[in-house]
Amino acid sequence: MILRPHPLPLRTTRALRRLAKSAQPWAGTVFRTGTGPMDPPRLLSGEGALASGGRWNAPGAFRVVYVSLTAETALSEALARFRSAGVPDSAAMPLLVVAVQVRLKLVLDLSDDASIRAAGLARRSLLGEDWRRSNQEGKEALAQAVGRTVQVLELEGLLVPSAAAPGQTNLVVFPDRVRPGGGLRIRRPGRH
Repeated sequence: MILRPHPLPLRTTRALRRLAKSAQPWAGTVFRTGTGPMDPPRLLSGEGALASGGRWNAPGAFRVVYVSLTAETALSEALARFRSAGVPDSAAMPLLVVAVQVRLKLVLDLSDDASIRAAGLARRSLLGEDWRRSNQEGKEALAQAVGRTVQVLELEGLLVPSAAAPGQTNLVVFPDRVRPGGGLRIRRPGRH
């Protein structure tokens, strides 16, 4: 499906380019949900988001791995995804939550209002848009245009506010942009 690109304002594109110069390394443990067997290559490939799209990437545009900074946020995001599709919580189970070790060299932080404003954007516009509806109407959503712009700038990730868990943060990883020495790996049970 080819979507009509969002007309991202030139001032926002310029602001994102400027902010990209301040991208920082980011490393830590994050959380990801899955519904099938814990298959690390599949869970961390970004293929699912490539096929179906997500808030920060349009379907078919580029691979993305969506992770959350807390297990609770990951669960909230997963339940919100199922609920938007009309799937009752009971039918979404069992749901796996895995810890993922991340090491990235260039991550842009758009997780707070000040950084969002610096990019010429508003939290309400990024999180309030029904990106699924926009895609169904053949249009790229605003947040998807931001994600596209950031990954074209060859950044490895983007810290963003959670739409499903207000006050919490997600990490959007562009696996095709991860530089040598960086990456994602599932932490095995019992290892600290």
